[in-house]
Amino acid sequence: MSNPSHDRSARFKSLVLVPHVRIRAFVRSLGVEPDWVDDVAHEAFVNAYNDRDSFDQSRDFGKWVRGIAANIVPPSLRQAAASKGNTSRNLAAMFDTMNTEVSA
Repeated sequence: MSNPSHDRSARFKSLVLVPHVRIRAFVRSLGVEPDWVDDVAHEAFVNAYNDRDSFDQSRDFGKWVRGIAANIVPPSLRQAAASKGNTSRNLAAMFDTMNTEVSA
């Protein structure tokens, strides 16, 4: 006879193997310092594991874990990362414009 708890744990393990790298990249994109990315990603997976019974398997597992990770990262850090990204895009556009004007 199969142990339902063991079966859920095995299914969860198979789900975690694929998106782990993507979750780490997502956490970094939220502004988390490189030294802390693994810790935050790990905490997201631990929280997901603890709440695995609430996961709807017809939904995207990676998206679910990204939501958990986003809730771990403080909003102020996410906002700083977003504004930094906007600044980088604005600078890139400015340099592209400058290069075009110099070439002309």
